[in-house]
Amino acid sequence: MIFMLHCRVKPGQAARLPEFRAQHFAHVQSSPIKLLGAGPTRDDNGEIIGGLYIFDAPNRAVAESLYDNDPYVREGLWTKTALEIYDKRV
Repeated sequence: MIFMLHCRVKPGQAARLPEFRAQHFAHVQSSPIKLLGAGPTRDDNGEIIGGLYIFDAPNRAVAESLYDNDPYVREGLWTKTALEIYDKRV
């Protein structure tokens, strides 16, 4: 099942992202999902304001776990704006 996860950086927390970036990458790489695409989202000035992930997971519980156990979430840097099934057509 393919999911789309969109997260937003909480106000005032963007400067803390580099502190946990290595842990964040390790978490995603060690998870049971198959990452199809991912990257930061930015505002018109180029500042990171969130992240977008498209990945294959066996079920919603695994998809939720990817978010719930992410260091950015545990450290209070991110909030989830959407976790939806993505019906890839092209």
